[in-house]
Amino acid sequence: MSLLGNIYKRPQMGLLGNVPMPMMRPQNLRTPSNQNMMPAPPMPMARPQNLPTPNLLTAPTNNFSFGKNFDDPMTQGILGASMGLLNAGGYTTMPTSFGQNLAQGLSQGMSAYNSAMKNAPKSKSTLIDGGKYVAITAPDGTVSVQKSEIYDDIIAREKSNKSPFQVVGGSLLDISNPNDPKVVYERKGQNKTSLLNDGKFIATTAPDGTTTYGKSPLYDTIVKEEKAKKAEKKADNKLSGSLQKAETDDIFALETSKNINKDVDKFDKLITDGKLEFGVMDTAGDFARGLIGNQGEEEINSSKFKSFISKLRNDSLRLNKGVQTEGDAQRVMDELFNAFDSNDSKVIQEKLREIKRINELAVSLRKKTIINRRDGQNVKPFDFSTLGNNSDIPYKVITQ
Repeated sequence: MSLLGNIYKRPQMGLLGNVPMPMMRPQNLRTPSNQNMMPAPPMPMARPQNLPTPNLLTAPTNNFSFGKNFDDPMTQGILGASMGLLNAGGYTTMPTSFGQNLAQGLSQGMSAYNSAMKNAPKSKSTLIDGGKYVAITAPDGTVSVQKSEIYDDIIAREKSNKSPFQVVGGSLLDISNPNDPKVVYERKGQNKTSLLNDGKFIATTAPDGTTTYGKSPLYDTIVKEEKAKKAEKKADNKLSGSLQKAETDDIFALETSKNINKDVDKFDKLITDGKLEFGVMDTAGDFARGLIGNQGEEEINSSKFKSFISKLRNDSLRLNKGVQTEGDAQRVMDELFNAFDSNDSKVIQEKLREIKRINELAVSLRKKTIINRRDGQNVKPFDFSTLGNNSDIPYKVITQ
């Protein structure tokens, strides 16, 4: 075989050489003519049912606000936080971040809040009625009463320790309800018991028909409840205008005579001790020593006594005006001044003691009038301790 016969016969090349074949067009390539043949884009996801929708009209409000007053812990906390933030924003050579400034402000605000909470007025609680109730006194002075936490335990213990039944005569009484005691059993042929006056008394009828009366086991309980209700009603009642004016006049008379009897005792003792003397020579001597400015103790006491008896007359007549002792007070004061003009030491001392007894009786009569007036109008009793010294004068109610 010839050499040319072993040579691979290449394809005939053109003038430009061996030109590569063009690349085949990919199938499904999007063109203006086949746009509608492309698959549709995915549909948006449907909204889940029952998804809660925020209601902007009922959105919670911000409770971070000032308190009711300047001392309120909320107010102090906000002011403290504000001052801390302002202080943190001041000039400093050490760079600080926003978070550091915020932390400093919140820290100062919490310190102010805790301090205000610690210093805020606290309510005071006091157990009353054996621990059944709690009296709570608020910082503004108002008092409220409510059941204590151990109220039910105390009531249960009292009921367990006290039987609801009691034997009286030949009858068995159910006293579980103090307001409605009942006879639950009576032995035949024995005494018959009946309750009187809302359960306060018991009438016991013997088989022979005789009846005796006595207090029931609930007498003290019922009377105590009646007094409490009466006192509560009295606390709400007030005197009428005219009666209040009359009481004001009585109280004024008692107030103006507070120290009158103590002064009487003082001058009475001076006369007894010889430190207050009366007589023509004593009067002339007192006058002469007064001119030269050489008054001793007796002269000074004499000068004070002259001023005292004028005040004694005015206060005594005011105290005794309108009561049974008015005429006696006027008579004794006239006799006292006559004795003073005549320098009769013995009579002066007697009349001082007599006017003292009359004034003490007048104080008792005034107080009796106040008591009877309030009792007649169902008004709570007057607190005589507010009158000072006059409350120390013993008195009793005098029946007319």
